[in-house]
Amino acid sequence: MNAVPRQRPATTGQWAAQRTAQRTGRTFHRWCAKITGVYAGIAVFCVVFCLIYEQFSFGEHSDAMRRMFLVPLIGGVLPFALLATSDLLSGLSRVAFNLWNSGIAVLVSGCLITGIIEISGRVSDYSLYYWIAGGVFLVAAVVAQFFPSLFFHDYPSFSYSFNPLFRKRLTAPMRCGLFLCVSPTVPIHRATGA
Repeated sequence: MNAVPRQRPATTGQWAAQRTAQRTGRTFHRWCAKITGVYAGIAVFCVVFCLIYEQFSFGEHSDAMRRMFLVPLIGGVLPFALLATSDLLSGLSRVAFNLWNSGIAVLVSGCLITGIIEISGRVSDYSLYYWIAGGVFLVAAVVAQFFPSLFFHDYPSFSYSFNPLFRKRLTAPMRCGLFLCVSPTVPIHRATGA
């Protein structure tokens, strides 16, 4: 067998592009399979958490908390299992991956907070903000994956310097999601009748 000697690329950018091309393929599929397992574990944790929480809630239950496991299952297990078993994408942008994970985390948090509020016998419009913030994160992830030039100056190089024109648009949803996750004040109203 004649082995062709590998030549080292002349520039760092070429070397990074070559390494990225080598990492795609089987490695990307293994990575997606690992992420699928992580999301499956999160879905199982959500089911177990719901069962334990309802065990100590004096017979009360919440449909939002019972459906909480569907968010990581549909938003995490299904897409990454599809990516692990097919060649739809050859790679995934780190920004898109982080935004997608943030969107799933905000939606799971919204289901959890809504469930806690419903079990306590109160009503709140606060969960709507979680759905909006989670949707913004998920849409931003899709945009970052398929239109990376909106987020980076010199795509496809590997500098990851954010485009200043879109910096404010990207960080505003992030601030909104962070505010919703750590906000100490929740507008809660007592349930009326029925």
